[in-house]
Amino acid sequence: LLSQAIDLLVPLLASSHPPLAALELAGRVRSMQGRWREVIALHERERELVAGLTGELDADLIAGEQALLLCRVAQVWLEQLGDAKRAARLYSEALELRPRCLSAITGLDRALARSRDWAATVELLEHRSSVAVDPVLRADTLCRAAEIADARLHRSDEALRLYGAALARCRDAGLASSGRRLLRARHERERASQPRDVATLDLATLEAPVAGVGALDEAFRCELRGDLAQAAGHVHRAARAFADTIYAGAALAAARRVLSRAGRHDELGALLAATEEHSTASRGARQAVTAAQAYLAANQPDNALEVLASAVDHEDDLAILYSLARVLEAQQHWPQLAVCLLVLSDRCRAERNAVSALERAAELWSLCGDDEEELSACMALLARAGESYDDERFVALLRRAEPIARRLERSGDLATILARRAELADDGGDRAALMRALCIALREAGRWQQAEPAVAEARALLPEDLTLIVIQFELELRRGAHEQSQQTAELGLRVASTSSRRSWLLIELASVGERLPMDETRRVRWDHDALLLAVD
Repeated sequence: LLSQAIDLLVPLLASSHPPLAALELAGRVRSMQGRWREVIALHERERELVAGLTGELDADLIAGEQALLLCRVAQVWLEQLGDAKRAARLYSEALELRPRCLSAITGLDRALARSRDWAATVELLEHRSSVAVDPVLRADTLCRAAEIADARLHRSDEALRLYGAALARCRDAGLASSGRRLLRARHERERASQPRDVATLDLATLEAPVAGVGALDEAFRCELRGDLAQAAGHVHRAARAFADTIYAGAALAAARRVLSRAGRHDELGALLAATEEHSTASRGARQAVTAAQAYLAANQPDNALEVLASAVDHEDDLAILYSLARVLEAQQHWPQLAVCLLVLSDRCRAERNAVSALERAAELWSLCGDDEEELSACMALLARAGESYDDERFVALLRRAEPIARRLERSGDLATILARRAELADDGGDRAALMRALCIALREAGRWQQAEPAVAEARALLPEDLTLIVIQFELELRRGAHEQSQQTAELGLRVASTSSRRSWLLIELASVGERLPMDETRRVRWDHDALLLAVD
């Protein structure tokens, strides 16, 4: 159908002055076909035709139409062909033709963000603020420009100027009805996780920032004069006034800067900790870390621990955990640090970082003398190490964990450790001893399905070992293979070379017979024979 549509349009497009509607329709068809270069060519031809209408139409109308066509071409370059720089150039041309063109402004904003040209983004936002009609929208745009100047370009003087201009716009607006609408919308976006009814919003709360405008204005003036003590008082007032509004970020940025320069780190930590729980997730995590750093600078590590620990309760941010680990290490709180590292290892996406955290946690539990926790950390490390460990490191880890598992009588963990050691062991006596120990651990852990192949391999390596014969006897009884179990028992009795070994074997076989269904006469005879051997 698209091909038929193009066939119908070809005669119209072939003329020297094709109808604009035909060009627009052809552009839509080529877009559906994904033939973007042809779409661009059609838009360029539309521009030529529009430019030729200079004598027939109003100049402003022609400029607006050309700006719109430039935006369409730029959008193709940006979204479909991925050329952000060319798109930015075309959007800029559209802005020259029509400075208030919203399509050009928003498109250029996207293109500059894609190419990470932050300086040009700040200039664009200033321009957008100058052409915006709503004064609160102008203030909000300037706030965004100030944040980029501060965070991306590290130009604090320019950020100060932009924040000052934004606050002046806000003060001039007096937070009129348009400002209230914007504030309501921002409240709804920022509190999406805790929806609130717009109709029940307290308008007095929305108008409260008016009181903070003057405070922050005064803080900027005092800071520029070098009067940091006065500036500190003003930023405290501004932070309280701007709490829970779209300007909270501006107030906190000013507070961080002023209070840090004034050396009042304890006040900064308290301020950030107080506002952190009302922030969005990512902002709250950053504020918690900054608050902890401020408390540490003020030599108040207990407060740093408290603010980070409370943030970990409701945030899933690695930055908090890393900061908490550094504070705990500085304070030598080893058990708490080990717990923090275990949590960190669970949340780390990078395998290498997770393994490093587990290794450190295991060392700390060893330092604390907590066998239970050290073994848990070692077992977690055994499960996660994967390709990060070579055979030598694995063997060292297994040899470290094995005696702890024996001491704690954790037969399940011991079986896992011995199975890994057996995998890494060379053929020979060492492997035979490991397989024997593995069979015993699997029997104690009740892992009979895993025990069967292990016992078969161990018996092949140690055919006359009485312990392995008893384990195989129990396996066969559990399977219901009574004839095989009888043969295994007779083999053991032939192998037992001394009366003491024979007595031990008879007692073990009878003990298994008490737990599992077997011929009662045979079991009683074994008990009797064992007693006679003991008397002898």
